[in-house]
Parts: sequence; structure tokens; C-alpha cells
Amino acid sequence: MQSGFFAKSIPLDESVLSEIRKVMPCAGNHLLGKLQKVDVSKLDPLSKFSSISHGAAQLAVGRLLRKEPADVVVGCDRTWIRSKCPGLANETHEVIFKLIRFVRQDNCTNAQCRIPTSWLLNGFGFWAKIFPGFQVDILPVVVETLKSAGIDCKVRGPGHLVCPPKGGSELKSHIDGAPAPVLREALAKFLAGGMRSNAEFAAVNGVQTLVHLQGGRDGSGATQCLAPMSPARQALLLDTIFSAGGEQGRRFWDDSHRGPKFYSPCRAVINEYLQAIRAIKEGGGGFPEIRDDDLPVSLDWVTMAPREDGPFVIAFPRGYFHRKSANTEAGRISLSGGVGFSSDSEECSIEASTWVRKLAFFVNLSRMATDPAAFRLVEAETAPFNGGATHLRPGPTAADALSGAFADLCPAPAQTEKFRAFVQREN
Repeated sequence: MQSGFFAKSIPLDESVLSEIRKVMPCAGNHLLGKLQKVDVSKLDPLSKFSSISHGAAQLAVGRLLRKEPADVVVGCDRTWIRSKCPGLANETHEVIFKLIRFVRQDNCTNAQCRIPTSWLLNGFGFWAKIFPGFQVDILPVVVETLKSAGIDCKVRGPGHLVCPPKGGSELKSHIDGAPAPVLREALAKFLAGGMRSNAEFAAVNGVQTLVHLQGGRDGSGATQCLAPMSPARQALLLDTIFSAGGEQGRRFWDDSHRGPKFYSPCRAVINEYLQAIRAIKEGGGGFPEIRDDDLPVSLDWVTMAPREDGPFVIAFPRGYFHRKSANTEAGRISLSGGVGFSSDSEECSIEASTWVRKLAFFVNLSRMATDPAAFRLVEAETAPFNGGATHLRPGPTAADALSGAFADLCPAPAQTEKFRAFVQREN
């Protein structure tokens, strides 16, 4: 973590890789099910088009979703539609484009928040609470890989899928976890104790991990961080946002929930501040408390990915700024939220109760197909596991998805029992 992050490939068996390849077709079937329930004549964006175009478009989209669900899911534009649906009028092509966009995100600009089972081209992508069974054979490998690099972590519960599609936009720079004032206080306490490294800070404040199973590199939704980063530089960045961040900086500082807190111009702000501090110090001025080695020439966005191809894990100290690049070339399939950290600090206490709840939820998912009581317990989980507006109603969402189009990804009882035994041994 010398530059602020860790990235390494993980070895996965072909049996696991074949399960991962089911994700996009399952999403296509999910959208097909939504399409079959749509009354096209009542969709406001399509009301100006003729009923003939409505009917032709619905038939064409249904055919595409049945024949090529993955291609429709990972992103299609007007050119793609014309190539797949030759002979149709331009108006019908336009209706097809708008209809596909509708069944992805239910005609809602913030679909991941209001309708968690929809597919969004902005930021996160598909944000359903889908806890796949195949992760049982992935997360232990992830933990072993991280521990071999000296990153103290554990599997404390199941993770869920995050799938930005092709054509998806960037997710702007943000921090996760504690609000900015709490994070700044933790950094001050850490630095006052004489510690300096990223690994040491992650050990006491937590490590954030993400497993990219498909994509996750430049052009396919890469996760990027500001580098070279250190606890001292992160503290400087927060101080800069507080003092010179303007209205956006004040909103960032006052944001008190535990979900993502966005501040887009962080790179430009910190580099301008670093340049000013260096000039003052070189002129014999102030800032004696800032060490020279805490003042790099500049910080830049760096993609967190290893050189090797294939699935990989990334890790960085919780609270560091990061972002997702646009999916210009391909979609991405990732696993989020399954790997925790070993610290027993106060900052980690909320997560401790969350892991227990998520583990029980995972077990109930595997039983709901045959046990109505388990299905009701899944549906009853309406409070977010992780906080923030993008984590609403995990139970009803999972019950709908994993008993429907995503049934092939639902964990089996044998998988959840194996996983529960592993987690209990770890913790």
C-alpha cells in the first residue's frame, strides 16, 4: 500500500468463472420480465410516437433480450440498434432505444436509489442486493491474497454484486464510511501517535476492498484513487476542502450519513494547495508542522489494477478518495462488501453487528425457495445494511431478484452452511 492502494490477481477455478458468466444473461432475463409488464402506450417519453412504432419496438426489444440478453444489458446505442434491427423505420429505432433505457432504469434518473432492482447507466450500474452463491469460493481466496501482502482482514459476511454496464458513466470522486469530521479526527489521532504508513492507518481505521470479477480496468469501469497518497496527505486534503472548498466543500463536510460523500474537484484543490505550501516553505515561511516528504510534486488519479489479466482484488484505507471511470468499452462485474478488517476499534463497531445480520440474511436466501418463513424473513429486511440512499430495501429487492431471473445465482443451502462455518472460524 505504499502508494495508497493494493491490487493483485486472484486465482479462480473454471467452475467459479462459469458461474460469473451467468450474471449478464440473468440481468437480461430480469429486464425481459420487466419489459413484459410495460404498457408502452402509457410511457410519457414514448407517447409522441405512433402505436405502430410502439408495437414494433416492443416486439424487437423482446426478441433482442431473448436472443442476446447480455448484449442488451451491457449497453447498446442507436447504431447498435440499427444494426440489429434493419428494415425498421427510424422512429421505431428511436422507440427501441428509449424502451431499452426504460426497462433498464424504470424511467427514473436516480433508479439505484428509488428502484434498487433497475439498471442504471450512471455510476454504480446494477445495484440490486444480489448476494451470489459463487462468492463462497471467492472470498476465502481474496482474504488469503490480502493476508499474504500483510493486510489484516477477515471474511465477515457475504458481499453483493455491483455491475456498471457498457456505456455507463463515471462515478465521481468520493469517500465512504465515516463523515469527514470523524475521519479527520481519526487521522489527527493516528498521526499524533507517530504512525505514518497507509498499512498502519488501514489496520486501525479499516480497509476498503472490491473484487473485480470481470472488467475493472481502463475502459471497463476502473476504480481509481489519488496517488501517491498517505495519511498525512489525506489529512491535508480534508483540511483544504474544509478551508477552501467553497459551497461543494461545505456540503461534503456537513454530509453525516455513512454512504458515499462526493467532492469532485479534490485533485485540483489539493495540488493547488500543495504548490502553495511548497512555495511558502521554500521561501522560509511557515508550515513547520508539515514534513517535506508529505509534499509530493502532485497527486493524480491512478487505476488500481495489477498487470496480470483476469479477476483481481483491490484494497485501500477506508476514507481515501476514489472514483470509477466510465465504461466506454465494456461492462463490469464486481463483488462488494464481503471482506472486513480485524480491528476492534470504535469506528468498526457498527460493522460488527452488520456482519451477523448479513450472514443470517445469506442463510435465509438459500432457504427461501422451499421455506415460506425464510422468504418472509428475507422480505422483512428493509433497513440498509451499509447506510446511504443507494442501499435501500435489501430484503424485498433480493427476494424479487433471486426468486426470479437471478435464481441461478441464489446461494444453495450447502454453500451458505460452508460459508457460515468459515466465517465463524475466522471471527
